[in-house]
Amino acid sequence: MDWGIWIFLITWLVIAVILFRTKVSGIVSVGGSFLIALVFLMIFHTIIKPAPSLSPKQATAKQANAQINEKELLRNSFFGDFTKAKIEKKKGTKNLHVWKSHIIYSKTLPTAMQSVMLEGVEKLQVEYDEIWQVTEPQLDRLTLYWENNKIQASTLENYYEGDPSTQTKLPKPSYKLDNIYNRYYILNKLSE
Repeated sequence: MDWGIWIFLITWLVIAVILFRTKVSGIVSVGGSFLIALVFLMIFHTIIKPAPSLSPKQATAKQANAQINEKELLRNSFFGDFTKAKIEKKKGTKNLHVWKSHIIYSKTLPTAMQSVMLEGVEKLQVEYDEIWQVTEPQLDRLTLYWENNKIQASTLENYYEGDPSTQTKLPKPSYKLDNIYNRYYILNKLSE
């Protein structure tokens, strides 16, 4: 129940009792107190404007808009240009791990470079129902993982022909996971 209704009812009751005790007729005390309570209600709603309540349809629209905004913010951001991404709708769980050779090699670099090379988390289990992916042949592959229209993770995979930590050629050139960004990191980066 709205606070305004409570104020109206209490004001009506208190003023009715006061008028009734002053030996005013019952009809005048009930009617007069009703009018005075209405004035108090109008004053209350003029001074304190209650937040409008949303209908279920409006609440759903507001939630959808927030979700759309999250996707729109990530369509072209620090995490990559996904305007032409391949979008795949499928449910799954994936255990992501940064490539060990990338970690070993990154730790040999100066501290300033290490913080960039090892940005994000080393491993993450991610549940998803949608994947956005952009691949630049023999350069890098960027992936966004979504669940219920909320970002869960972002990954950066680079194309390697050799192992940077051992300086040896890989048996087969391939993409290796260099950076994993969890939801917390992504939202913080977007708010900068």
